[in-house]
Amino acid sequence: MNAPASSGAFSRRPYYALRKDYFDAIARAGGAAIALPYDPDAIETYLSLCDGFVLPGGDYRFPANWYAEPPPARIDIKSACPRRSFEIEFAKRLLDADAPVLGICQGMQTLAGLTGGAMIWDADALSPASVRHAA
Repeated sequence: MNAPASSGAFSRRPYYALRKDYFDAIARAGGAAIALPYDPDAIETYLSLCDGFVLPGGDYRFPANWYAEPPPARIDIKSACPRRSFEIEFAKRLLDADAPVLGICQGMQTLAGLTGGAMIWDADALSPASVRHAA
């Protein structure tokens, strides 16, 4: 992420951010959680060092062909996020390796998209009980 510090972001310089709850849950389950940077050259190393993986959530669009239909006019199509290409490639490799993986929110959507699932552009419009994850 790269945002002005005045926006409430951690830093003006790029950084990684994960909720502490992910680490705590893995520890409670008997694991030792480590965060993996977006390094495509290290994917084989990650696969060899770790017994299982969590793909956490995020907030960016998937490739257009993963959606069931073209976007409605009210949907702002965001430009591709460079991290998205790493996450998609990493998830592909996890699936190819039959590695244990848990997708949370957008992480699960990534797995669904890679295995033939179709996304809906505005799921919030379908359900008044939509989950707000930013809180």
